[in-house]
Amino acid sequence: MGSVKRSAKITRREFVKGMTVGGAGLAAAGMLAGCAQGPTPTPCPTPVGIPEKWDKEADVVVLGFGGAGAVTAVTVVEAGAKVIVLEKAPHTGGGASSISGGFITVTDPDKVEDAATYLYTACFGLTPKEVCRAWAEEIAKTPDWLTQHGIEFMKLTGPFGGADFKNFPGASALWSIDIVPPGEQVMNKGGRVFMEWAAEYLKGKGVEFLFGTPAKELIQHPETKEIIGVWAESGGNRIAVKAKKAVVLCTGGFEANEEMIGNFIRPAPIKCVGWPFNTGDGIKMAQKVGADIWHTNILAAAGLTFVPPNSVLGYWGMGFPGPSYIWVTRYGKRFTCENPSWTMHRAFMGFDIWNWKEDQTDPRYLAIPFYLIFDEKMRQAGPIYGPATVGPTTIPEGLGGLEPWSQDNTKEIEKGWIKKANTIAELAAAIGEPTLDPAVLEETIKRYNEYCANGEDPEFGRPKELAGMGAAQPSPNLVPLDTPPYYAMQMWPAVYSTCGGPRKNEKAQVLDPMGNPIPRLYEAGVIGHSAAHVYSTFGQNWAEIMAFGRIAGRNAAAEKPWS
Repeated sequence: MGSVKRSAKITRREFVKGMTVGGAGLAAAGMLAGCAQGPTPTPCPTPVGIPEKWDKEADVVVLGFGGAGAVTAVTVVEAGAKVIVLEKAPHTGGGASSISGGFITVTDPDKVEDAATYLYTACFGLTPKEVCRAWAEEIAKTPDWLTQHGIEFMKLTGPFGGADFKNFPGASALWSIDIVPPGEQVMNKGGRVFMEWAAEYLKGKGVEFLFGTPAKELIQHPETKEIIGVWAESGGNRIAVKAKKAVVLCTGGFEANEEMIGNFIRPAPIKCVGWPFNTGDGIKMAQKVGADIWHTNILAAAGLTFVPPNSVLGYWGMGFPGPSYIWVTRYGKRFTCENPSWTMHRAFMGFDIWNWKEDQTDPRYLAIPFYLIFDEKMRQAGPIYGPATVGPTTIPEGLGGLEPWSQDNTKEIEKGWIKKANTIAELAAAIGEPTLDPAVLEETIKRYNEYCANGEDPEFGRPKELAGMGAAQPSPNLVPLDTPPYYAMQMWPAVYSTCGGPRKNEKAQVLDPMGNPIPRLYEAGVIGHSAAHVYSTFGQNWAEIMAFGRIAGRNAAAEKPWS
């Protein structure tokens, strides 16, 4: 991607060459540099769409201060370039990375080819080999990169980490680490630890942060098609931010945009338990300047969630304090083995259940939403949602976070979030689902209780007991709902982050539909995830952040300034 060349005269051949993506600087030399024709030089008029003046400028403009934005900004500033970071959130930022556990997929330097083969296989060939190889080469460097920056981590062992599909070729090359607080070997706190480190480190390097400043539109030169800046909104005003070298999209996914979820993901709707400011803005901006789109049909699911009324976010990390519960469809029937159920990051796939009997009265999926039914034994056993180190209850005040769940679930009953009744028929009425026949729900629970008495679930194979962790004894799992009052909660499949967006190459350049780079435009993080077909490793989002944050940062910083 060349810089803008200065020339008063160009040949027809040079003009045609200048109009091609990647060599576009020649065609608009006068427009970007000013005209100098005749005895008295006069500047050319500013092309339509380009600001007459710039309010801010830097070598590289990074859009979004989540994990990808942080790694990109660190890489750019360490390459000696000036950075401005624009963040939509009114303060702090952090994105979905800040409310995550900080688990990262890595590999060994001598196993890069195996790691690339695994990703390519899991992507079903939808991500080019060269992108998979670039990813693998970078994740091999991640442990050293963290150590060089004084960021502590622990290697995961036992059942945690690595490739999710152990039988795919190259799977054994992958393993996982977790960022930990300084001096502590404690899992599942790494996202916040990293983002706090990044904010302090970057401020110390003089990086300028503009919080409460959402990017609205990429500024693309009409002739060269180079991305030369960003239109943003700050304090109700439109501002122009100049990017002398490049713009890097690190704006996350579209998990908080229900319309985009409905258009790109099946089944739907799926409710967000991630970052409420991730509404697909960067994807739309990239589309407007000609970007191709890929991988929008997968996501990092988050099991299931309860969503309070009038909230964008649902609760993360549902626990089942007791085993006397079942899940039912909108028609009052069980539809799966409730415990153990679908794998967390692919759980949304299990809800793709349709009514093939053709007697459906509305266009919804059978189990979206679905209902958690439980009895007093489970209600007394503990909170439905316990204290969490990740998810919406850890989002800072004023950024849309959720309040903690009560210890005995009574506050949520009083609010009407949990429906309560003395009989199953009354509970069905309290749920208020038009398709839910009380008699069907009664029959479902009667049959389930019979399975519990017999010690076998012939419908869905729910185990009678679950093995304990370590030396713990097995715990009962097939337990009847027989202690009133009875309770119900409306539940949804949950999404932590989406994984698709603008197509990229191995250099993190955003591509148009013909596979050509859009000059001076890069991306990092989940906005254009390398993962395709299925989310396939333990810590795949953070692997993407680390790998392509550094790749995008290096290449953006290496661009020659256009002015």
